[in-house]
Amino acid sequence: GCSATAQQTLQTTGCGCQASMDPLYTKFLTNTTISTNTFWDDKIYIDDNVIITVDNGATLDITNVDVVFGRGAGIDFKNGSTLRANNSVFRPCSINEVWRGLDFYTTNSTSPTGTINECTFKNAKTAIEAYSNGTKMTLDMRITNNLFADCQKGIALSNISFIRSITGNTYM
Repeated sequence: GCSATAQQTLQTTGCGCQASMDPLYTKFLTNTTISTNTFWDDKIYIDDNVIITVDNGATLDITNVDVVFGRGAGIDFKNGSTLRANNSVFRPCSINEVWRGLDFYTTNSTSPTGTINECTFKNAKTAIEAYSNGTKMTLDMRITNNLFADCQKGIALSNISFIRSITGNTYM
Protein backbone atom coordinates (compact mmCIF):
# COMPACT_ATOMS: atom_id res chain seq x y z
CA GLY A 1 0.00 0.00 0.00
CA CYS A 2 0.84 3.62 -0.35
CA SER A 3 1.05 5.93 2.63
CA ALA A 4 2.21 9.45 3.31
CA THR A 5 3.07 11.23 6.52
CA ALA A 6 3.50 14.97 6.78
CA GLN A 7 6.48 16.01 8.86
CA GLN A 8 9.04 18.66 7.96
CA THR A 9 9.23 17.01 4.55
CA LEU A 10 6.77 14.63 2.98
CA GLN A 11 7.84 11.01 3.29
CA THR A 12 6.30 8.30 1.13
CA THR A 13 6.44 4.56 1.25
CA GLY A 14 5.55 2.25 -1.60
CA CYS A 15 4.44 5.00 -4.03
CA GLY A 16 7.47 6.10 -5.98
CA CYS A 17 6.73 9.71 -6.82
CA GLN A 18 6.84 12.15 -3.93
CA ALA A 19 5.81 15.19 -6.02
CA SER A 20 2.58 13.49 -7.12
CA MET A 21 1.37 13.49 -3.50
CA ASP A 22 3.04 16.61 -2.14
CA PRO A 23 0.42 19.34 -1.55
CA LEU A 24 3.01 22.05 -2.33
CA TYR A 25 3.01 21.04 -6.04
CA THR A 26 0.47 22.38 -8.53
CA LYS A 27 -0.61 19.22 -10.36
CA PHE A 28 -1.57 18.58 -13.98
CA LEU A 29 -3.23 15.14 -14.06
CA THR A 30 -4.77 15.29 -17.56
CA ASN A 31 -3.74 16.75 -20.92
CA THR A 32 -4.15 20.52 -20.72
CA THR A 33 -4.05 23.34 -23.28
CA ILE A 34 -2.77 26.77 -22.25
CA SER A 35 -4.02 29.45 -24.67
CA THR A 36 -3.51 32.62 -22.59
CA ASN A 37 -0.34 34.05 -21.05
CA THR A 38 0.49 31.95 -18.00
CA PHE A 39 3.07 32.19 -15.21
CA TRP A 40 4.13 29.09 -13.31
CA ASP A 41 5.79 29.48 -9.96
CA ASP A 42 7.38 27.35 -7.26
CA LYS A 43 6.53 23.67 -7.88
CA ILE A 44 4.72 21.99 -10.80
CA TYR A 45 3.98 18.27 -11.23
CA ILE A 46 2.86 16.82 -14.59
CA ASP A 47 1.53 13.25 -14.31
CA ASP A 48 2.59 10.21 -16.37
CA ASN A 49 1.96 10.61 -20.14
CA VAL A 50 0.31 14.03 -19.68
CA ILE A 51 1.09 16.63 -22.36
CA ILE A 52 0.69 20.34 -21.66
CA THR A 53 0.11 22.22 -24.95
CA VAL A 54 0.90 25.93 -25.15
CA ASP A 55 -1.04 27.22 -28.14
CA ASN A 56 -2.61 30.26 -29.82
CA GLY A 57 0.34 32.64 -29.33
CA ALA A 58 0.31 32.25 -25.52
CA THR A 59 3.44 32.76 -23.40
CA LEU A 60 4.36 30.29 -20.68
CA ASP A 61 6.77 31.83 -18.17
CA ILE A 62 8.65 29.29 -16.05
CA THR A 63 11.06 31.25 -13.84
CA ASN A 64 12.58 29.76 -10.67
CA VAL A 65 10.34 26.68 -10.89
CA ASP A 66 10.84 22.99 -10.06
CA VAL A 67 8.97 21.20 -12.87
CA VAL A 68 8.58 17.48 -12.19
CA PHE A 69 7.41 15.15 -14.97
CA GLY A 70 5.91 11.68 -14.81
CA ARG A 71 6.97 9.00 -17.31
CA GLY A 72 6.40 10.13 -20.91
CA ALA A 73 5.11 13.58 -19.88
CA GLY A 74 6.10 16.77 -21.70
CA ILE A 75 5.18 20.23 -22.94
CA ASP A 76 4.35 21.15 -26.55
CA PHE A 77 4.66 24.67 -28.00
CA LYS A 78 2.57 25.41 -31.12
CA ASN A 79 1.13 28.21 -33.25
CA GLY A 80 3.39 31.09 -32.28
CA SER A 81 3.49 30.30 -28.57
CA THR A 82 6.45 31.42 -26.43
CA LEU A 83 8.46 29.83 -23.65
CA ARG A 84 10.37 31.94 -21.16
CA ALA A 85 12.30 29.57 -18.90
CA ASN A 86 14.91 30.97 -16.52
CA ASN A 87 16.71 29.33 -13.61
CA SER A 88 14.31 26.37 -13.51
CA VAL A 89 14.72 22.60 -13.15
CA PHE A 90 12.98 20.16 -15.50
CA ARG A 91 13.25 16.63 -14.09
CA PRO A 92 11.56 13.25 -13.83
CA CYS A 93 9.58 12.25 -10.77
CA SER A 94 11.93 9.36 -10.10
CA ILE A 95 15.66 9.55 -10.79
CA ASN A 96 15.39 6.26 -12.71
CA GLU A 97 12.56 7.42 -14.99
CA VAL A 98 12.57 9.37 -18.27
CA TRP A 99 10.23 12.20 -19.23
CA ARG A 100 9.55 13.14 -22.86
CA GLY A 101 10.81 16.74 -23.09
CA LEU A 102 9.84 20.14 -24.50
CA ASP A 103 8.70 20.02 -28.15
CA PHE A 104 8.49 23.05 -30.44
CA TYR A 105 6.38 22.68 -33.59
CA THR A 106 6.70 25.02 -36.54
CA THR A 107 4.11 25.36 -39.29
CA ASN A 108 4.01 27.21 -42.58
CA SER A 109 2.57 30.27 -40.86
CA THR A 110 3.98 30.44 -37.32
CA SER A 111 6.82 29.22 -35.17
CA PRO A 112 7.13 29.18 -31.41
CA THR A 113 9.70 31.52 -29.86
CA GLY A 114 11.48 31.66 -26.58
CA THR A 115 14.37 31.91 -24.20
CA ILE A 116 15.70 29.00 -22.17
CA ASN A 117 18.43 30.34 -19.89
CA GLU A 118 20.32 28.81 -16.95
CA CYS A 119 17.97 25.84 -16.56
CA THR A 120 18.73 22.24 -15.63
CA PHE A 121 17.29 19.35 -17.62
CA LYS A 122 17.57 15.86 -16.08
CA ASN A 123 16.78 12.46 -17.60
CA ALA A 124 14.79 13.64 -20.63
CA LYS A 125 14.30 11.50 -23.72
CA THR A 126 14.95 14.68 -25.75
CA ALA A 127 15.11 17.76 -23.50
CA ILE A 128 14.43 20.30 -26.29
CA GLU A 129 13.18 19.21 -29.69
CA ALA A 130 12.19 21.53 -32.54
CA TYR A 131 10.94 20.40 -35.88
CA SER A 132 8.98 21.25 -38.97
CA ASN A 133 7.10 18.57 -40.87
CA GLY A 134 6.90 20.80 -43.94
CA THR A 135 9.38 23.19 -45.50
CA LYS A 136 12.43 24.25 -43.50
CA MET A 137 11.35 26.82 -40.92
CA THR A 138 13.14 29.46 -38.87
CA LEU A 139 13.03 29.23 -35.09
CA ASP A 140 13.57 32.37 -33.02
CA MET A 141 14.88 30.95 -29.74
CA ARG A 142 17.82 31.47 -27.43
CA ILE A 143 19.11 28.42 -25.51
CA THR A 144 21.97 29.56 -23.27
CA ASN A 145 23.90 28.39 -20.21
CA ASN A 146 21.77 25.32 -19.47
CA LEU A 147 22.79 21.98 -17.98
CA PHE A 148 21.63 18.79 -19.69
CA ALA A 149 22.29 15.89 -17.28
CA ASP A 150 21.69 12.25 -18.28
CA CYS A 151 19.40 13.19 -21.18
CA GLN A 152 19.23 10.74 -24.08
CA LYS A 153 19.40 13.86 -26.30
CA GLY A 154 19.92 17.43 -25.11
CA ILE A 155 18.79 19.44 -28.15
CA ALA A 156 17.44 18.06 -31.43
CA LEU A 157 16.57 20.21 -34.45
CA SER A 158 14.85 18.74 -37.52
CA ASN A 159 14.28 20.82 -40.64
CA ILE A 160 14.90 24.00 -38.61
CA SER A 161 17.17 26.99 -39.06
CA PHE A 162 18.03 28.81 -35.86
CA ILE A 163 18.35 32.62 -35.77
CA ARG A 164 19.42 33.08 -32.14
CA SER A 165 22.06 31.33 -30.07
CA ILE A 166 22.65 27.88 -28.63
CA THR A 167 25.67 28.70 -26.44
CA GLY A 168 27.27 28.00 -23.10
CA ASN A 169 25.34 24.76 -22.50
CA THR A 170 26.81 21.77 -20.65
CA TYR A 171 26.01 18.18 -21.55
CA MET A 172 26.83 15.39 -19.15
